[in-house]
Amino acid sequence: EAFNYIEECNQIYYEMYHAEYEFKRVSDYSIRHSRCDGKPKDFLEVVVVPKKENENEDKRYWFNVTTSSLVSDEYVMFMPDVKIEVRGKKDSLFEDTLCLLENYQHRILSKKVFDAAIDGLIDKGIFVLDNEYEKYDYKYRQFKVVGGLFDKLSS
Repeated sequence: EAFNYIEECNQIYYEMYHAEYEFKRVSDYSIRHSRCDGKPKDFLEVVVVPKKENENEDKRYWFNVTTSSLVSDEYVMFMPDVKIEVRGKKDSLFEDTLCLLENYQHRILSKKVFDAAIDGLIDKGIFVLDNEYEKYDYKYRQFKVVGGLFDKLSS
């Protein structure tokens, strides 16, 4: 039974990993204390969905991505102010899938989902590219919220 469950998780992860993602909407806005420096910052929660929806309703999922008003794509999942959660009709199955096959790995799926969230926020004029830098032969980008975030969200 455990083997079959892990096999099902593996199949779901394969589909998640190979899917393309898109920004759907901003679902929440709040001001919270940053876990980086303890200062109040704007936080956004956005919904990211697969571009091609699964035909099986039980296997439909989406991601809630929470990020602060200043964020980098360096070590996405290790940044204290970034949180990526999977949601769907069978929450525990999707959570187990990521726990077994994504977390503590290279987190390529998380990076794809994060990039879709950031790209959507840039397209909406909420985020802008603030800085690009290189570290250990990798290129990273830093983003920040454009002034008047609350005004942009309410329009």
